[in-house]
Amino acid sequence: LKQYPSIDYNELYKQIDARFKSFLDGLKDSEEEQLNISGNDFIREQIDQLFYNKIGSPPSKSELDSIYEEGKERYSNFYPPGFKDNTAEKKKSPYLCNGLIFKREYGDLIVWKEILKKVEEEQWKYIIFVTDDDKEDWWREEDGKTLSACPQLTEEIFKFGIKCFYMYSSDRFLKFAKQYIPEVDVKEESIGQVEEFIELAREQEAEENKTDILRMLSSRKVNLLVSEWLVDNYSFEEIIVQETGIDIICLTTLDSLDNQLKVGYEVKNSHKFRLSRLGMRNSLNQIVSYIQSSQLDKAYLVIVIPSSDSTTLAIKSFTISLKELMIDTPLTNFTIGLIVGTIINNRIDYPSPSLCFNELARIEP
Repeated sequence: LKQYPSIDYNELYKQIDARFKSFLDGLKDSEEEQLNISGNDFIREQIDQLFYNKIGSPPSKSELDSIYEEGKERYSNFYPPGFKDNTAEKKKSPYLCNGLIFKREYGDLIVWKEILKKVEEEQWKYIIFVTDDDKEDWWREEDGKTLSACPQLTEEIFKFGIKCFYMYSSDRFLKFAKQYIPEVDVKEESIGQVEEFIELAREQEAEENKTDILRMLSSRKVNLLVSEWLVDNYSFEEIIVQETGIDIICLTTLDSLDNQLKVGYEVKNSHKFRLSRLGMRNSLNQIVSYIQSSQLDKAYLVIVIPSSDSTTLAIKSFTISLKELMIDTPLTNFTIGLIVGTIINNRIDYPSPSLCFNELARIEP
C-alpha cells in the first residue's frame, strides 16, 4: 500500500487489526484445548497398552550388518522389498537407537527380515502383514490394479513353512476384519478416516519426492527435460539446448524466403531460484538482453516448481515484475511469456525412474 500514497489505508489497517485480534483470541481458546507435551497423553497410554508385551527384541548389530550386506545384492537385482528406497536422499540420514545404526534405505528389508525371523522362531503358519507402503517393491500390479504381494515375497516366506500369507493396506484390512470377524466393531467412519490418512500420507510423500527430484537434478538435466517436452508438444524444426545465453532456442521456417520464427526459453529451477519479485525481475532483465543479442521473436521464462502450490506465487511475481520492467525499460516490444511446470516421475520406464516436465500454467507473451 505504501507504493500508492494517495490511498488512505489507515481505515484498512484498523479493519485488518480487528480481524487479527478476533483470530488470535480464537486461537488462544483452541490452544487451551490441545494436549500439553508435558501433560497426561491418554492417546499414548492407549497405544502403550495395545502394544504391551507384543514387541519383539531389536536386531543385533551383527544381524543388521548381515541385512545391509544382503540388501546390496538384493537391490542391485531389484529384488523386493525395499529397492525403491535405495536413493541418495535416504542414505543421508540413518536412524540411531540404543547404539545401533538403522540405515533408512534398508528399513523395509529390516521389517521383512524381522517377520521371517519371528516366523522361524515361533513356527507360525499364518501371516497377515498390514502396510500402507504402496510402492512396487512390495506389491504385484497389473493394468494399474494391485493384485497381491510381490511373488518373490510369497515365495521367500513360504520357504519358512508358512501355509497362508496375506498382505493388506490398513483400510482393506479393516474392511475384511469387519466382514469376517463380526465381534470386532469396526465403524465405517473409522475406515473412512484411515483411507483419508493414507491418501494424505501418500500426497505428502509425493510432494517430498518432487522436491527431492528438483534438489538432485542439475540445471542441464532440467533444461533437457524441458527440451524433450518441447519436442513432444510442438512442431519446431530445430531445438537447440545451449551452454551459454538463453537456455533453449527453437526455430521454425515461416515462408519460402527462409524467414524463421526464433523462440527462446530461459529455464529456472525454483529449488535454486527464489520466486521473489527481485529474482523474477533479474530473470526478466536477463531475457530482455537475450532477446536483443540473439534476435529472438519472443521468449518464455520457464519456472520449474516442486508442486502446483507455488503456481499462483510464480504467476503473481512474474506479472508484477513484467509491468515494472515495461515502465522502466524503453523497449516497446515485450514479447515475454511465462510457463510454470513441475518434474514428475511417470514410472513408465520401470525400474528406472522416467522423469518428464509437466506444464501447470502459462501466460502468453
